Amino acid sequence: MVSFTDNCRLIGGVIVYFILRHDDPKKTKKYLYIGISMAIV
Repeated sequence: MVSFTDNCRLIGGVIVYFILRHDDPKKTKKYLYIGISMAIV
């Protein structure tokens, strides 16, 4: 079961990805992966 806070972490990672994807692609991928991993853990 996925909790509300896990969804917020995942959504936050996706939002950061779309906002920063053109400015710094390397950092953006890291933030996305961190958001996904935090939602899983």
